[in-house]
Amino acid sequence: LSSYIKKVKETCKSDKMGIKTTVHAKPNRFLLDPKTRDDFLKYSAQLSFDAETAHKFLRLTEENRKVTNTTPWQHPYLDVPERFEHHRQVLAAESFYLDRHYFEADISGDGAHIGLTYKSIDRK
Repeated sequence: LSSYIKKVKETCKSDKMGIKTTVHAKPNRFLLDPKTRDDFLKYSAQLSFDAETAHKFLRLTEENRKVTNTTPWQHPYLDVPERFEHHRQVLAAESFYLDRHYFEADISGDGAHIGLTYKSIDRK
């Protein structure tokens, strides 16, 4: 983590970026590990999905909070560079940085895969 913070500080000081700022990390090492659902809910995050990244077979509804596996002609998406092409994937609109985060998912049908990734993941 300290090497990452150092790299971010160096990048922010660069004249090429046009950014002059100070970066401070606030690791919270004294948090107790959550044990109950109520403990986890203290770190809950409401997620929505980024429609620009949704694979053409995925339909977003309920203010982009629900993803359904479907057919592309039911919801034609524009072809944009951010869109996933090969695997049925979609990124969350929110990003997670440091600290703890908790979310719950309701899954039905044949199931789903949920994972964490980075924004620059290959999409084409």
